[in-house]
Amino acid sequence: MADLQSWHQIALASGYRDEAEMLRTLYETKKLSVRDIARVVGYSYKTTYDRIVRYGIALRGRGGANHLNKG
Repeated sequence: MADLQSWHQIALASGYRDEAEMLRTLYETKKLSVRDIARVVGYSYKTTYDRIVRYGIALRGRGGANHLNKG
């Protein structure tokens, strides 16, 4: 996967100041799951999870807000 964009490039291209703002917005505000964010950015679940933890974003419990917006 040598052609993957960096987190910073993805954030900037998506209109965010940096990856921390992007992850906070997607996870906390838009309530996307870690798995959904991983799909959006094109990285693995584990890599995305590690990034969220690195930025000190409080993780939701399983089955919580992740399922509120799903019909």
